[in-house]
Amino acid sequence: MFNMSYKLVQNLNTLKKLPKNYRLVEFSKLVKDATKNVTKIKKQDYLELGKIPIIDQGQEFIAGYSNDIEKNFYKNKAIIFGDHTRKFKYIDFPFYIGADGVKVLESDLKTVFPKYLYYFFQTLNIPNTGYNRHFKYLKDVKIILPPIPTQIKIAAALDKAQELIDKRKEQIQKYDDLLQSVFLDMFGDPVTNPKGWEVDILKEHLNIVGGYAFKSSLFEETGVPVIKIGTVNKGYFDVNTFSYYNEKYLDSLEKYLVVPNDLLISLTGTVGKEDYGNICRSTNEFSQYFLNQRVAKLQFNKETINDYYAEYTFKNPKFKSEIIKLSRGVRQANISNNDIYSLNISLPPLPLQSQFASIVKKVEEEKKKLETSLSELENNFNSIMQRAFKGELF
Repeated sequence: MFNMSYKLVQNLNTLKKLPKNYRLVEFSKLVKDATKNVTKIKKQDYLELGKIPIIDQGQEFIAGYSNDIEKNFYKNKAIIFGDHTRKFKYIDFPFYIGADGVKVLESDLKTVFPKYLYYFFQTLNIPNTGYNRHFKYLKDVKIILPPIPTQIKIAAALDKAQELIDKRKEQIQKYDDLLQSVFLDMFGDPVTNPKGWEVDILKEHLNIVGGYAFKSSLFEETGVPVIKIGTVNKGYFDVNTFSYYNEKYLDSLEKYLVVPNDLLISLTGTVGKEDYGNICRSTNEFSQYFLNQRVAKLQFNKETINDYYAEYTFKNPKFKSEIIKLSRGVRQANISNNDIYSLNISLPPLPLQSQFASIVKKVEEEKKKLETSLSELENNFNSIMQRAFKGELF
């Protein structure tokens, strides 16, 4: 009988219908924890460029570099598991690891194809227990193991599907880069203000609406979606993070309602971090949302600041760095409403801001088409993956 953590991590129904030449093998019989064999590099020692990449548990594929080739770096193919983040990375080049929360997993090449194993791990539903260790859940897994030739075919099919997804993401990123470039051409650096625009503190032009302290015990299966930190702090509006609150509270909690296209910011977590947008817009999957605590809605004075201009000011890397300077906290960065109010913002003429907003809307229309295509590609990838590990693909 499977234990509870195994039920959380794997879909038992999938395991009951495997082809005869597929096996279920315990994690410990296929995978070895090789973390102790690899030198850990402290974050303060990361270089922007260097000879040996450093892999950690963060979102970035490569976190930094080291030029110290005398230490023990890993030379073979391996899978990195973020013990805190639950993130997997497939690595096929020499590397060091970050100092915290990284597991280096190696496998017997005669029994399991590493890239196949990486994709198999992507199907797992490892529970999120916050900033805790998650490796214990991974060790409970039983790995679906077809013959090696089939593993290679499955990995190749998923590689091809992933390649299409990556290309589409690159196209979307080019649109984002274009808008940042247009912003700089029209307004200049928002921190150094080389064009000499009038400057004022945001408090004079902004109203911040903080979220309500919803009790998680009162969340329901349906209702009005609740926007949480995880909905916003990735730099896009993540509709997969919602909890739901009963519609009967709409009138009493009207202050905390969000509608599509509202500007939102996370006050906790990845505040202003380099590759996270510290601001995003709510989307139109629902007509309205509730705002949870530590997430805020930004309402700009329309007579002085166009919110599209404000959005791309906040997305600018140098402006982000100003936000980071204000953040506090050890495990998680935190900022307050007053921190945001204290920031300086350039005030170009409103017609110029409006002109930029028109450009943004046109580019966003094209970007939306690509995002729809990306969603279709991701659905196709997930379909291939599900079929592959049920033994239905080959």
